[in-house]
Amino acid sequence: MIVFWIFALLVATSAFAYGLLLMQWGFIGSFLFAVAALVVLRGLLSWVKRSLVLHERIGDEPTAAKRTLETNRYIFWRRATVIGVLALLYFGGAYVGFGMGFPEALVALVSLLGQALLLVVQLGALFLANFALFFGPFLLFARMGRETYRPGDANYDVKIGDVRGQKSAVAEMQRILRLIESGRSYTKAGGKRERGVLMVGPPGTGKTMLAKAIA
Repeated sequence: MIVFWIFALLVATSAFAYGLLLMQWGFIGSFLFAVAALVVLRGLLSWVKRSLVLHERIGDEPTAAKRTLETNRYIFWRRATVIGVLALLYFGGAYVGFGMGFPEALVALVSLLGQALLLVVQLGALFLANFALFFGPFLLFARMGRETYRPGDANYDVKIGDVRGQKSAVAEMQRILRLIESGRSYTKAGGKRERGVLMVGPPGTGKTMLAKAIA
């Protein structure tokens, strides 16, 4: 964390000097530019950190509040970056290709969005009409012959201890379940979680029963 604050101080100082000396924005304008640079830097750091957590390169935050904050910050900056890149490409392309300034490009963008929305509505109506024409009878017959289930039908009432004759398989499954339950601690220690379990064996060896016990 100390390294981040040192780097943030360097970025803020560089941004302030850039705005004050090169761009001549004055003290207040340069200060606001430095604050904006710090905010963007913090957002990019959250993006990189969350990506490493999702790839299980580093451990997640220890508390639920920090995990929620980091996740929301990552989602916000991911969306803001995508929108910023699209806006930069559009306005830059409008200026380079057509010589349009920001106001003209903005007016053209509103017009383009209106036309695109109208086109989407028309295509959606045509798609729904074709779907209802071709697949409507199948959906109607499927609904007429559909079976209903009550809550609790999937409760098999099978426990791990009910599986007999496969001690090694049961022990291995219990180990995997413990790793799943304590996944954050295991990942934080440097391990990688199990991605899945493949049960192989002839009929009657207890694969289905063990799956029911896991469920």
